[in-house]
Amino acid sequence: MVTAVKVSTKRRPMTNVLRQDVRFLDTSKNRLLLVGFISVYSLLFITIYDPFDLDEWGKSYYHQFVLIGAAIILFSQFVLRPLIKLHHLKIYSLILWSVLEVVLITVSIFVIYNPLYMPFEENVYEFYNTFKQVGLIIGVPYILFFWYMQLMQKLAYYKKEQQNPARPMIDKANELLTITGENDKVVLAIKYHQLVYVKSAGNYLEIFYLKGEKLTMELVRASLKELQGKLKDASLVRTHRSYIVNVQHITACKKTRKGFALSVQSATEDNIPVSLGFKANFEKALSLKATH
Repeated sequence: MVTAVKVSTKRRPMTNVLRQDVRFLDTSKNRLLLVGFISVYSLLFITIYDPFDLDEWGKSYYHQFVLIGAAIILFSQFVLRPLIKLHHLKIYSLILWSVLEVVLITVSIFVIYNPLYMPFEENVYEFYNTFKQVGLIIGVPYILFFWYMQLMQKLAYYKKEQQNPARPMIDKANELLTITGENDKVVLAIKYHQLVYVKSAGNYLEIFYLKGEKLTMELVRASLKELQGKLKDASLVRTHRSYIVNVQHITACKKTRKGFALSVQSATEDNIPVSLGFKANFEKALSLKATH
């Protein structure tokens, strides 16, 4: 009898949310769009609404403030990030990076426009006031741009899913998986639910399947890629360049730094890996399993 795995439906902790990748700022095009959107929004906003007592700065300097801000963000995105090799951002690093940009813009405006020989207390107040105004002005377009790009990514994903629908996880109780070896000779024919996992071993595959309650192994001369192309059940998912696993037989799933480590029914081999490259497909197969 197959042991069921309880898949948690609770929300992920906030730390996991903050560690999500922000891929849309990987491309130069989107970075330029970000700079352009922030610049246009900021210029229109401070010109039309004159918020946060910006008249204290002087309206004649508005265009200069926006140009300084745009130059700093261009520098941070196209010079500073490559310089420190920050090629990919996560949500937490995007937040920290945007705060850094606000600080850099504030320092630049403060150094250029702040009167010399002001008392220390007035300098502190002026710096704080400038930081607050810069943060309030560019924070909104930053958030709007982030939401917009996230929405576009989700729409693109849904469109792709409609064009390439996932194979349904249906009952394969009476359907046979036929595994062939050299010269297309049938080596093994088993029901889908019997297959537990497959491991690549050089030019051979170790096929682990249930024979009654006993786990049995069959050695077949074939590649994992060839076998994967023949599979018709979404329960069977590639987890690693050397493994295919039937999610219906997973008994434990432990998160690791790069993916997951799995234990499967009746297997002596522990910690079957789910590598980073196959993590998304594996999580999708688990979510399908949880709904059936």
